[in-house]
Amino acid sequence: MTLSTKDYALLSDAAYKDPEVEAQAPDGRVISYKRVTLDSVEYRPIAHADNSKTGFQATAYERLDSTHEVVIAYRGTEMDREFKKDVLVTDVDMAVKGFNDQGADSNAFTEKVIGLAKQKAELYHSPVPVSVTGHSLGGTEAEMNAYKYGLKGETFNAFGAAGLSGLHIPEGGNQLIDHVRATDVVSAASPHFGQVRVYAVPQDIQALQGAGYHDNRLLNALTPDEPILGKIQGEAHKMGNFLADNSVIGKSIITPQNEALATEHSVMIGHYRGQIERARDMAHLEYKINKPVLDATGAVVHRVEHNAQQAGELLGAVKDKAVEDYHGTVNAASHRIEDVVGYAHKVSPVLLNHPAHPDYMLFNQSLSAVHRLDAELGRMPDQHSTNLAAGVAVGAKAHGLSRVDHVVLSTDGANASAVQGDPASPSREIARPTPTAQAVHTPVEQHTQAMQQVNQQQQQVQQQVQQAMQVQQPQQQGPTMGR
Repeated sequence: MTLSTKDYALLSDAAYKDPEVEAQAPDGRVISYKRVTLDSVEYRPIAHADNSKTGFQATAYERLDSTHEVVIAYRGTEMDREFKKDVLVTDVDMAVKGFNDQGADSNAFTEKVIGLAKQKAELYHSPVPVSVTGHSLGGTEAEMNAYKYGLKGETFNAFGAAGLSGLHIPEGGNQLIDHVRATDVVSAASPHFGQVRVYAVPQDIQALQGAGYHDNRLLNALTPDEPILGKIQGEAHKMGNFLADNSVIGKSIITPQNEALATEHSVMIGHYRGQIERARDMAHLEYKINKPVLDATGAVVHRVEHNAQQAGELLGAVKDKAVEDYHGTVNAASHRIEDVVGYAHKVSPVLLNHPAHPDYMLFNQSLSAVHRLDAELGRMPDQHSTNLAAGVAVGAKAHGLSRVDHVVLSTDGANASAVQGDPASPSREIARPTPTAQAVHTPVEQHTQAMQQVNQQQQQVQQQVQQAMQVQQPQQQGPTMGR
């Protein structure tokens, strides 16, 4: 294959324009398309698809040199091109429902082009390689068909096809190269088929740092789940990032320097992109749970928009009636959440961090230990410190500790454990590890409920022990009486 990454990027961008017809039959059938020149390389479009019902569009280009290589360029999602159809329907189906409704069109077009390539191979008496490319949704199509038909190629900020339901597309491998910008939410939302290459520019690192992300795993464990919002993410998704002399960042992001910058800040970037993928997983789970109601009412589009905004999608740009309807749906869902929280308050009106709570002393000891950890990490204590202390206190009580003298973190910061006594002493007591990220992002209200459950379980055990002792005493006395 003689195609370069630059060639694939130019073809992915060209796919957003319909090819110009050169010759047409009386019945309207296209006989040939006009040649196009991209970076001094000539191509001729040999096939084009445009289904207005599903939104599927793609163009196959033949390279007009001795190789006659054919590239299928699948059109993707650009914010100013059929935004509502692509993002609110097709992309929503992928992100939340886990399937692509353009799959049938995509398969048919790919098979057609492979057939044309075989005909050309017979004509030229030499093999005609077929490869794939695409940006965004187009990159997803490229990943899907690369896997299904054994094709190679390169994608740009694609939604990973390995996360689609029912296709059994594996993650990873070297069949494709998937180029992504560090802060792009679309490419972060789902695992990819192929080798992912991440690039970052200084604006990405500044935006992540401004949103509270760190290159320190321990600090990241205490970072709130707040993926960065705003213009940076819209810019990060554009195809222009991968083109020379573009209006987004000036030049192509695909440079050794930008790849090295992403590697240097891989912890921070990985944490951010991992949050995006988890947000998508939660949206998919929510859809599966609520599918009957959401499908019946059509509200899935609006609920998904909410989830996508949580993950940093730029769906806030939509200013039509659909958004107004979505807000109503979200408000209704919010009331249900408030009802649940209200019930929790009724069940346990005194929170764990209130002096009136029976386990407040254990909590307060945990909080003091967490604050010492904060000082060691150079961070100011905040609500996440309180949440972590509450989670640690629950773990300590469940393990049977009577006090918390220290809180220790695992080497990677993923878990926190309460310690009774000197951590270096053989006689110390260490509670079962508490997942740090989960604990810091769980409100004190929920930790209070968890503590209540621990107390109830321990009371039940005590009752069972007492009952067993009461039963055992007569049995032990019986033989004595019979003597």
